[in-house]
Amino acid sequence: MPIDGTPTPLTPAPVRIFTSLLCLAICDALGAPAEFQARGTFPLITTLQPNANFNLPPGCWTDDTSQALCIAESLLAGTWSLEDQAGRYVKWWKQGYLSVTGRCFDIGTATRKALGIWARSPDSLGAVTTPAEEDVLLTVAGKLGERQYQGNGSLMRVLPIALAFWKYPEEAGRLARESSRTTHPNEMCQEACEFYVRVICYILRHTEGQECHDLSFGKGDLLRMMRWWEWKDEELRRRLGDGKFVNKEEGEIKTTGWVLDTLEAALWVFFNTSSFEDGAIKVVNFGDDADTVAAIYGGLVGAWHAKEEGFWVGRVKEWRDGLVKREIVEGVAERLKATEFKPMAGYGNNILIE
Repeated sequence: MPIDGTPTPLTPAPVRIFTSLLCLAICDALGAPAEFQARGTFPLITTLQPNANFNLPPGCWTDDTSQALCIAESLLAGTWSLEDQAGRYVKWWKQGYLSVTGRCFDIGTATRKALGIWARSPDSLGAVTTPAEEDVLLTVAGKLGERQYQGNGSLMRVLPIALAFWKYPEEAGRLARESSRTTHPNEMCQEACEFYVRVICYILRHTEGQECHDLSFGKGDLLRMMRWWEWKDEELRRRLGDGKFVNKEEGEIKTTGWVLDTLEAALWVFFNTSSFEDGAIKVVNFGDDADTVAAIYGGLVGAWHAKEEGFWVGRVKEWRDGLVKREIVEGVAERLKATEFKPMAGYGNNILIE
């Protein structure tokens, strides 16, 4: 299938930031009812539906959005601290912080195990870097660094780092890798986070004039970025590095919880559809880990297709309007887009916010 050659609209970065985070939540909620369902075994999903997995009404987002909001709130607090991020995840897990229902109703295996380690750390809810933080990270790495823990739980939440540090792509990539260490320390998980964040930064920089303000900037440019990316993980390089995955048949695309399958699926849908709406419908109907793959797709496609006018229309507007506790997501998105983040002098130092 030929790649859609339509260039991304020249939309201001604040609009893209807001739309990207909101689209993550929308796609999460849209895909949640299809989670755990085999592809082709359920009626086509085109609207927000009840989530029978957890007895939730239509429009409820899940752990993908909650943890992304945790990272965003940690950044907006003005410091870079993995301990603070982990503390917010623990608070979500134990107390329902930033949950659409006020409780944690779904959590991944690796995340639960990692947060159990953080919860036993006496300073796990602190807001500054301490020697204890690195001790916990080493414990997490020792227990959850093997191949069987190459899940998508850190990739699904990493978007706010790109939205905050899009002007500084190298810094954003470094911080994305760091953020994965709290629960998913495996190298593949870290690199998937770094790459995804760099793609979002690439989009925002090109459309805001940070690179070239190219009126013809299109998806082909993103494919070229994938080809020159210096992949560290060999499996990621083999599956994604040459860009040929975009030519796979739909039946070859897997939406398991493996981070490589997840990233490939989200990218495949992005490259093989021409609108947010068409891609969202396609990705959620893949089933399996539909909410997470859809959330990752949503963050990417929201950044790409965002427009000041004409985006929130028709079915897309219906999805937005049906999002439960939409004001929480929009409130965080508004603050993210209004905040000027600057790179840090070093790990653990305060983020300078103007």
